[in-house]
Amino acid sequence: MTASEKLTELIENDKLTDEQEDNLNDWDIQKVSDLQDYLIDLIHDLKNKTYSGDYEEAVCGLSDLLDYDEDEYVVYDETGVTRLDFDILDDALDID
Repeated sequence: MTASEKLTELIENDKLTDEQEDNLNDWDIQKVSDLQDYLIDLIHDLKNKTYSGDYEEAVCGLSDLLDYDEDEYVVYDETGVTRLDFDILDDALDID
């Protein structure tokens, strides 16, 4: 079982506390399909503006998401898209 599958199971079985759900956001853990929608909207908003690093980052992020299934969870932060692993998940959920 991957960390993404474990998180999906926890969410589907309503096993996360409100604080843990907030921590997912704080740790930039997002579902691929939600992140795709966000980045597409961001690209659309930025496409007619003068050069923006945000535009380039959004395009690169969207491109990186092609390596993942829509129902997977990933980390998206200033370094780009990263596969969710158990170390990150455990830290985000404050599991020892």
